[in-house]
Order: sequence, then C-alpha cells, then structure tokens
Amino acid sequence: MIHFYSACRFISVLVLLLALQACSWFGDDEEEESREPVELTAFNKEVNLHKLWTHNVGDDAEDSQTGFRPGIQGSRIFGVASDGNVVALDIFSGKKIWKTELADQLESEISADNKTQFVVGGIGVSSDIVVVSLASGELVALNQSDGTVAWRAETTSEVLSPAVIQRDQVIVQSIDGKLASYDALDGHRRWIYSASIPSLTSRGTTTPVIFDKYVITGFANGRVALMGLDDGILRFEQKIAVPQGDSDLDRLVDIDGAMVMEGSLLYVVSMQGNVIALDLASGKARWGKEASSDTGLGSGLGAVYLAHSDGVLEALDKNSGETIWSVDKLKYRQLSTPVAIGSYVVVGDLEGYLHVFSQSDGRLVGRTRVDGEAVRAPVVVEGNRLYLMGNSGRLAAYEVQ
Repeated sequence: MIHFYSACRFISVLVLLLALQACSWFGDDEEEESREPVELTAFNKEVNLHKLWTHNVGDDAEDSQTGFRPGIQGSRIFGVASDGNVVALDIFSGKKIWKTELADQLESEISADNKTQFVVGGIGVSSDIVVVSLASGELVALNQSDGTVAWRAETTSEVLSPAVIQRDQVIVQSIDGKLASYDALDGHRRWIYSASIPSLTSRGTTTPVIFDKYVITGFANGRVALMGLDDGILRFEQKIAVPQGDSDLDRLVDIDGAMVMEGSLLYVVSMQGNVIALDLASGKARWGKEASSDTGLGSGLGAVYLAHSDGVLEALDKNSGETIWSVDKLKYRQLSTPVAIGSYVVVGDLEGYLHVFSQSDGRLVGRTRVDGEAVRAPVVVEGNRLYLMGNSGRLAAYEVQ
C-alpha cells in the first residue's frame, strides 16, 4: 500500500538530505570537522552498569536514526525489531514468553528484500494488547497474552512514535500531521485531528501524552495542541517555536522529542526553537528559553534534562528554567533522550554507549558499551534497572551498581 502523502514525505526527506549534503560540499571544512563526534576520554568511574540479560529480537535497524523503545506491562517486557519480529519476555530473567514474526504471518506486500523496513514505529502496551506500526501505514494489535493478531487498522501515513493506549483507546500520531484514536477492542477509528504542517519537516514525531481527559501532542509546525480524549476536538493550542530564516532548513521547528508531564506543567522542546514549561491550567508559559532538540526531555530531582542537537547535555531548574549544569563531553554524538534513574541521568549515543551522569552536578560517573550499533530509542527505567533496545535489534537489561 502506498499513500500519496508518504510519497510526498519521501521526496521532502530526499530534498532535505540533498540540501544537507550540499551544505557539506560548499561549507567551511573547519566547521564540518568541528561537528565530528568527540572522542570519548577517561574519567573517574563511580558506578557500574551490570548486564542482567540480553535477547536478540530481530534484524538491525536499516535507518541509523530509528529507535524502538521497549514497553513494560507488569512482569513482561515487549520489544519489536524493524523486520517485524515482536517478542514478550519475562522482565526479570529475559526468558521468552512468545514471539510473533509479523512479516511472515501477515504476508505483507513488502518484499522479503525489504523486511528490514517492515516496522517503523515503537511499541505501545496495555494489559490486553500490544500495538506496533508498519511501514505500509498500518497498525497491528497483538493479544498481549499470546502474541496472536487481534486486529489491523489503516492509518493515514507512517506512525514513527509508540502508540499510547488509554482505557479503550489507542492514540497514534502519523508523520502527515494527523492525531487519531482507534478503538482498542476492534481497531475502528473513533476520531482524527489534522494539524497544518510545513511542506518540509524532519522525519519524526513526538509521543502524545495524556492529561486528565485530554491528549496532548506537538507537531512539525512548532505548536502544542490539546484535544479532548473522547472526541478529538481542539481545546487549546500554544506556539512553542516560530520558524525563522530564509531557507526551509532554517525554518524547521518540529517537535519530535519526548515531552515531560508533571502535574499541570508540560515541558516541551522543539528543533531550532525553544524549551518551555507550559502551565496547562492557565494556558501560559511559566518559563522558556532558546534551545534545539529532536530527542526531547527527561526529568528528575527538580530538574529537566535536555540533550541539545549538538550533543550538549543540560540540566534546567523545573521552576525557573535556569541552567543547573551543562556538559559538552558528548558533543555531536547523537544522544538519545535523557532518562533519570536514582540519583543519575543516562543517555545513549551513536556508537552504542550508555553514559551515566550525576544529577546533582553533571559529572560523568559511568560508561558502558551496550550495543554494537547506536542506541537511539529512549531507555526505559524500572526501579534500579534500565531496559534498552539497541539498533542492532537486541533488547537488554542492565542494573546500576
């Protein structure tokens, strides 16, 4: 199945890549060299990341920017690989409970040569179903108990972020600026909201969050929107970033990274725009400052953690937005979303390393290579354990010691 919008997005992405390549052809050589990933240096190791188990889910992710965040429900952890393999594992031992090979089971139109592109989105989990999205523009829900297919539903375009399952609804955001709700029981579409987005955007979307009776998400136009969870009707909209510059590249203000919701405060960051704390009760920004990130935010110990597009890791005071500390030891290493665990904050990078920093002062206290390729998906924290899906297609569990 080929969607017209998907074709347009492919052309837009191709134009973006060519433009970026042109920049490297005609740009300053010294500037390009300065954007090379920094080499890792020695440090005083204070904590260890002990590997508990690892499980090969499926093939490598063909796109180095792809990241499949695992999902946890009770004593089970679920992972999906880009070739369509979905697994349920015991969260403590890593022992396989079931495995479903979607590419074979669904007999998709995607050829065997392209199975590495079969799945494009992360995994959404509830007590009853597990939801993944296909490159063909389709949602597939599996029964959580045994991995059998519960239902399938067409989307308007590719869904790159995990589905959010709330009560009897499955909420997904597609790359064409649509937010849609599907019935969790049979997959029929209940409502759809369409945002106006620029002709050229980055390849990615944020994961929607639920606030009371509302669903909140950010779009490629640099705006955050709040819709009714039951009807999808727009209740509130806030501009996070304003496109600036003469070229389409300069005007990219996509909201692609993770948002943080605490009480009535929403923390969100855009590309080439701002990071803000938005009070949903009043509809006003509590604070904001210039920033750029496509991976988003983490939080812990009174701070919001931001991985900037250039690899600088920064801790911001939740109440004021003031910088608590800033670290440039990982510049241009394509960091994953920061996550807090205990008194530490953890990020992955393009070479498969996990880096552990102190939340109090930003000092580097631990480092371990956990994957032979990149770690692009956000790490999932459960207690003092980290669960991650690397781009090699391996799902692993680590403990901070």
